[in-house]
Amino acid sequence: MNDCRARSLSVGGENVVIWSFVYLGICGVMELLLVLFGCREAKEVEILILGHELEVLGRQHPRPRVPLTASIGAKRGGETGSG
Repeated sequence: MNDCRARSLSVGGENVVIWSFVYLGICGVMELLLVLFGCREAKEVEILILGHELEVLGRQHPRPRVPLTASIGAKRGGETGSG
């Protein structure tokens, strides 16, 4: 059975990709409908959850700190301020 499935994925790989996009599109439409026609409490809970996810991601991957002079030098094409 695994051989048959692997063969169908390799032969009809384009079909798998197409159905994946169809699935993602349907999920997106369902989420949009839920946001547009959902109750106010559900929207507030979703906002709280998204805010919490942003805080967690911010702790996991902090933004790199670039000194101001380095960013200005990079914009000028690598020139330094001295000279």
